[in-house]
Amino acid sequence: MKMPVGLLLMALTMGSPLMAGSVQRETVSNFDDFAAGDLVSVTLTQPGVLKPGLATRQLFDLKDLNIWSGVRDSANGDLYIGTGPKGEVYKVGANGEPSLITKFNESDVYAVAQNAKGEVFVASSPKGKIFRISGGKAEEYFNTGEEYVWDMVFDKAGNLYAATGGNGKIFKVSAKDKGEVYYDSDEPNIRCLGFDADGNLLAGSSGKGLLYRISGANQAVVLLQAAYSEITAITVSGDIIYVAATGKRDIKSQPAKAAAVVVSGTGGDGKGEGSEVAKAMAAALSRAVSAGASSGSKSSSSEKSVLYRLRKDLYPEVVGRTDGSIYSLALTTSGVLIGTGGDGKLYRFNTKDEQMELVGKLEAKDVTRLLATKNSDQVTALTSNLAKGIALGTGAENGVYKSKVIDSSLFARWGALDVGGSGKWTVQTRSGNTSDPDKSWYAWQDLKDGKVQSPSARYLQFKLSISDGQVSRVELAYLPQNQPPVISQVTVLDPGIGCKEMPMPQGSSKATTIDQLLKGGSGSAMPTPPQQYMLLAASGLRTVVWKAGDPNDDDLQYKVEIRAESQKDWDLLADKLDKPLYSWDASGWADGNYVVRITADDSPGNKQGKFYTVQKISDVFQIDNTPPKITVLKQDDESVDIQVSDAISRIDSVLISSNAQDYDEVQPVDGICDSKQEQYHIKREKGKPLYIRASDAAGNVAGLRIGPTK
Repeated sequence: MKMPVGLLLMALTMGSPLMAGSVQRETVSNFDDFAAGDLVSVTLTQPGVLKPGLATRQLFDLKDLNIWSGVRDSANGDLYIGTGPKGEVYKVGANGEPSLITKFNESDVYAVAQNAKGEVFVASSPKGKIFRISGGKAEEYFNTGEEYVWDMVFDKAGNLYAATGGNGKIFKVSAKDKGEVYYDSDEPNIRCLGFDADGNLLAGSSGKGLLYRISGANQAVVLLQAAYSEITAITVSGDIIYVAATGKRDIKSQPAKAAAVVVSGTGGDGKGEGSEVAKAMAAALSRAVSAGASSGSKSSSSEKSVLYRLRKDLYPEVVGRTDGSIYSLALTTSGVLIGTGGDGKLYRFNTKDEQMELVGKLEAKDVTRLLATKNSDQVTALTSNLAKGIALGTGAENGVYKSKVIDSSLFARWGALDVGGSGKWTVQTRSGNTSDPDKSWYAWQDLKDGKVQSPSARYLQFKLSISDGQVSRVELAYLPQNQPPVISQVTVLDPGIGCKEMPMPQGSSKATTIDQLLKGGSGSAMPTPPQQYMLLAASGLRTVVWKAGDPNDDDLQYKVEIRAESQKDWDLLADKLDKPLYSWDASGWADGNYVVRITADDSPGNKQGKFYTVQKISDVFQIDNTPPKITVLKQDDESVDIQVSDAISRIDSVLISSNAQDYDEVQPVDGICDSKQEQYHIKREKGKPLYIRASDAAGNVAGLRIGPTK
């Protein structure tokens, strides 16, 4: 079955507008562009500015453990750390050396807390027991009878509150072996606890992502149903409450203000499956949730988290989002520090500028706890994958930013690299031919006179070492290695068909949507409608149409040549065409078999460099300007036998009429009209003439009149 001519033209001539393949530019200048790279002791602020960031110093390394929980001793600054999967509790003193305090039969220690007396309490899971650390040993303090203890906090009176999983209960423990259910929720898990400015207990759940305010035993109101299924962290600054939510997306949850700042990043391991910590936590939660207890909401396309702020009026306002799970929050003098999982990124909600900032990326994948000293920016980050303690502070002497890998798509020669900003920094680059930098890449090299010295390759990465000031823009120029164009198809249309360009409608080349305006504003080519053609029908017209493209998106120009199949030399039909189509009048040409050759070159986009030329020849087609021949073989009063033949084309049809007006088609004797010579047996009416009209496949027509019988 033949494709209709209109569809064929559309398939061959439509395509995206081509861009000149000369010098290309990669610009990194906004928050999302910079956030795609790696930051070490560098802060990224809105709308996209790099500055010296947090100083980092490793305190200890627990190797292959998961650090789930921790508390800082208010008296001497010692750290008490709960881990998994061996159920171990460590103490880390001023010397940074971790010492094992105790090890439980249970696998994980999700909660650690300290009271005003300086006593440290830890909870093992599963089995939900709470222990008091005394004299370097752990003694059982209270058995919740639940499977999991997710968090613990003390009130000013010294009462211990424990958030549990399995049945979503909160226990209030006033002394050893003296405790009761303080609040029995309808949720499967209570994940985190805190206190508001008035001393009310705050509790975040897993299931429907609820934030409770509990003013007394079994006296609670829900302040927030989050957009996600799990509340993971709560921190309070005066009468302002900050809450982190993550997990499954709940489309029925309370809507938040549309002006929230979105922070980009990758969640999990970059493959949509989550980090090892996320998997371990999810497995524990899954065991803790009874059948049918989940919210039933659908998972979002990628794991995301939301940071809410509730002011005195308790309106839940979204102030930030991340694409990785938020595991921890900590108050600092400059805002709320946020630890995430999956890629170890640290964010900060800057309370002065009301903006989310990316303040660094740790070597570990998951920042599970942030322990801040009071009224200070000194914070200890507890991490997993790798299990470390890292001191965070201000005054980093030298921050390092590594860009995302820049892909030139082909193979490129690198040019100038311009850095916009103020202050002091150094720039290095490295190049390679694998999508992820590995040992096969070339070594880091300094710029020379503002130009990249890294060898030509497909990929490049730049590194900024910032000691002072700020960087707001990096622009890289590169020249892709020119590649030859490709002609993938050449088609000669049926005889008698021509094409004429239709004038473009007024204003059709102007952008009509916001997206188009934004693309134009960023330097990209404005999209234009594809050229359309009007089909013409006339004897002798021929049209060739082709499909061509260029790997560099260079503009192309074309030459069309023709020759008879029996000849060697090509005759020029047209040159320097910028459209992949050409029509000409072949009437009067000698009958025979012909081929067309299309030559394409990318010289318009490579005026100062090497350009390529490619050619493609069409299939053989026929030019036939001679009508078929009609020969009468035999006739009598009732019938006529004729032979219709053509030297070039097959016979297309034979029509007969007795009045030269109304014609009917007749079939050849063999029943199929498929060759250059056909025979017909035609019945006739007595006393009437017989008009015969024969057509060949090229559209040529021959006629014959046979007089009436007597």
